[in-house]
Amino acid sequence: MAEEPHDNVVENAIFVNCLTLVENIRSNKLRKIICKEVDGTNWTQYQRVIDYLIEEKRLRTTMVEDSVMIIPPISSSSATKSQSKTLEGIVEKDESKLNETMEVPVAIVYHLVRKGKKKQRNLEDNTKTKLIIENTLLTDARKKDFDPKVMGTLKIVSTFSDGDEISRKKHINTAKQMIEKMKESFNTNPDHFCRRKAGGTLKEQEETKKRKAEVIKKKKKNIQDGERLTKKKKRTKFY
Repeated sequence: MAEEPHDNVVENAIFVNCLTLVENIRSNKLRKIICKEVDGTNWTQYQRVIDYLIEEKRLRTTMVEDSVMIIPPISSSSATKSQSKTLEGIVEKDESKLNETMEVPVAIVYHLVRKGKKKQRNLEDNTKTKLIIENTLLTDARKKDFDPKVMGTLKIVSTFSDGDEISRKKHINTAKQMIEKMKESFNTNPDHFCRRKAGGTLKEQEETKKRKAEVIKKKKKNIQDGERLTKKKKRTKFY
């Protein structure tokens, strides 16, 4: 089985095909074209990339009978061969970008992608990189109950096209250091990186038990004080 290509390769293949469109195309139909043209890609990767492009408003879309339709770029009707060659050059350039592969637990992936991938996007924007997460890790992170210590592969790819090789390496190292700090925090406080369970974490459950015990103890003390006060009043004699 061929290795899954970078998301950037799929992304640019989508743009190349969109550039030649003369009318709207269903996302599912475009998916078949991309999966046929790009070696190693699959429907899951295509959907991940197309969702990202739509969310970032880099593709124009419309809904027709509950189906997503991709709208051709404004300049597609006047697209030339030279434009296509330029885009093909971008694809080749993307394939040669610097990258760093590292092992991470599924809990880190869950931490990155929860709440609409907020933390992942912040990290990518701040470091000018893109995180390519192994499909099995993404699948595990979406499960209701997952083993937080299961390890998988995460690839950091530079998207700093305007920078030289040294600058791109620095951005990749920065992203790597941020993820390493997350791994250290996970080892120290794993509950922070996992899905919250009913009743809270073990630490929170212990604190709840202590608070309940203190409340019960206080109630008993108040009852005993009340009983002693009642007995004292009964013993009081008035002359």
